[in-house]
Amino acid sequence: SSPDGLPVQRSAEGAGISVPELGLSWYFGGHLDMHTTPGWSNQVARVYLKSLLEFTHPGYINPGVDSLRSTGAGNEGAYRNITEGGIQDEAGFSERADGVLVFVPGWGPSGILLGLGGGTVTNQDTEADFSSMSTIDVYDIESSTWYHQETTGKAPGVRVNPCAVIFSAADASSFNIYMYGGQNLLPVAGQTQYTDMWILTVPSFTWIKVDLDADGEPPARAGHTCHARDG
Repeated sequence: SSPDGLPVQRSAEGAGISVPELGLSWYFGGHLDMHTTPGWSNQVARVYLKSLLEFTHPGYINPGVDSLRSTGAGNEGAYRNITEGGIQDEAGFSERADGVLVFVPGWGPSGILLGLGGGTVTNQDTEADFSSMSTIDVYDIESSTWYHQETTGKAPGVRVNPCAVIFSAADASSFNIYMYGGQNLLPVAGQTQYTDMWILTVPSFTWIKVDLDADGEPPARAGHTCHARDG
């Protein structure tokens, strides 16, 4: 990692997740522009990020940081820039904002993170590059390493601003990740919001489209969150 004491740049529209049982939180992607960074010229285009920033909660150890392997983080916690650690390289995710990050426990010693959705808009909001839903970005927490995982089944269309929540089988042998809604950013004057529901099964990494009851289907939406009820 980079030396400590370096400022953390504030970015917008990245994906964040906190895992209290590990004492860790992460923030990935997002963008920097004149709305996030003091002194940024309105003549300078927005910059999209492909960084993964890790935060160790106060009092927790972190095997990935030399100074935290035997002593817990101080009262203000500790940041680690995974991108600058040199182990992301080309296996990491592409620049993106407006994606989601999902924690899957029980796979690998410390679990994994899945990066779903997100993208970039360039050339005066006329061109976009979206993250593929057919290849999922998987981050192994224990080794601080990114992997690409191909999926099976018909994948959902590319999108930004969906929500996702995870449910476990009773014996924790498999997990279902429910992804709902989101939007296509183009064309800018006519962005399309979705109302579809998809399930990504782990460890098979198979996409399944859910047949929703049209009578009870809520309106399309994006930029929302999902939360599990009763586990």
